[in-house]
Amino acid sequence: MTVEELETVDRRGIMLQDEKGRIAYAREEGQIIQAIALVKRLLKKRFGEIPAATVSQVESLSLAELESLTDEILDLTSLSDLSNWLERIENG
Repeated sequence: MTVEELETVDRRGIMLQDEKGRIAYAREEGQIIQAIALVKRLLKKRFGEIPAATVSQVESLSLAELESLTDEILDLTSLSDLSNWLERIENG
C-alpha cells in the first residue's frame, strides 16, 4: 500500500471509532433518559408530588446511581429518606 492509501485507511479507522463512540454515547443517554422517567414515575406513585429540587437531583444521577435508586425505592418510607439517600450519593 502507498502512504496515501495507508493514511486513508487510518482516517477511515478513526472515523469508525468516532462513530462507534457516538453510538455508545447515544445508547447510554437513551438508557439514562428511560431510567430517569422510570424512577420519577415510581417516586411519584410512592410519595405523590416530588419537590422540584428533588426531581433535579434525580435527573442528575448517573445510570448506575439510577439503577441503585430503583433497588432502594421500596425501602424508602418517606421523602426524607429519599433526600438522605440522595445526599449520601452526592457526598460519596
